[in-house]
Amino acid sequence: MLNNWPAYSFSPDGDIIFIDGEDHQSIINHMYDLVIANPDDERFLQKIESFLPKNSYYLFQRTNSNNWAILRSYTSGYLCTNYSDSNKKAKCYISTTSHDLSEIRKDSYTASERKKDSTEFALQQTNIKQKKIEIANIPTPSNKIMIINIAPRDYDSEGGLPKFKCYLLDVPNNNTALYECYDESFKSNIAEEKILEKQKEKEKDGGWYSPWVHGTYPKKPNIHFIYFDYIKTDNNIELG
Repeated sequence: MLNNWPAYSFSPDGDIIFIDGEDHQSIINHMYDLVIANPDDERFLQKIESFLPKNSYYLFQRTNSNNWAILRSYTSGYLCTNYSDSNKKAKCYISTTSHDLSEIRKDSYTASERKKDSTEFALQQTNIKQKKIEIANIPTPSNKIMIINIAPRDYDSEGGLPKFKCYLLDVPNNNTALYECYDESFKSNIAEEKILEKQKEKEKDGGWYSPWVHGTYPKKPNIHFIYFDYIKTDNNIELG
C-alpha cells in the first residue's frame, strides 16, 4: 500500500450516493433548499433521487426503506484517500463499517500508530487481492465524481449534525467503476441480517427496529470497503 491516508468522517447512519460531479453546485443548492423547507424530512433521500437523472448514479443504501432497520452490518464509517507524492493515480476507500481489529491485532503499537495505518491493516484482512468485485459503473463525463453522504432517516436537526456532506474528487475515466471488498465476518453478518430482516417482516409491530438486538451483534472485525480510482489534484475537496 502507499503511505498517505487522509481521512474524512461519514454520517454514522446515512446512505451514500455516487454521481458525476459536473453539476455538483446545483445538486448542493437543491439539497439545501430541501433542508430549509423541512430539516427533519424523513423522505429527504427519496426527494434527492427524484431530481437526479435516472441511471446516472449509484446508491449505497444503509437503511431499509420500509422501516428503520440498519442494514449491511455497519455502525459508522469514513472516507480516506490513498496516494504517494510521486504518484497522482490513487484510490479512494470508503469504510462502511466501524471495523474492530482488536481481536486480530496482537502487536504492541501505540494508539497513534494504530490509527495511522489501521486502514491499510484492515484492507489486508479482506479479499481485495483475491478478486475485484464491481458493484457499479457510473458515467463521469466531467472526470469528477461527487460523493453525497446523507444523514439517517431519524436525523434530528437539533442534534448539531449536518443533514448531508459532499466530496468532489477527480477521476481518470469517463466511467468510474466502484468496487467492494470485505472479510469473512462481514459476509457472515450480511447473511445473518437477511435472516433477521425476514423474521422482522413476519412481526406485526412497526416503528424503529435494529436487527442487532436481543444480544445479537455483528461478528468481528466486520470489514467492508467501497473503493475506486481517483487522481490526486488540488481540486479534490470536501464541499461541506
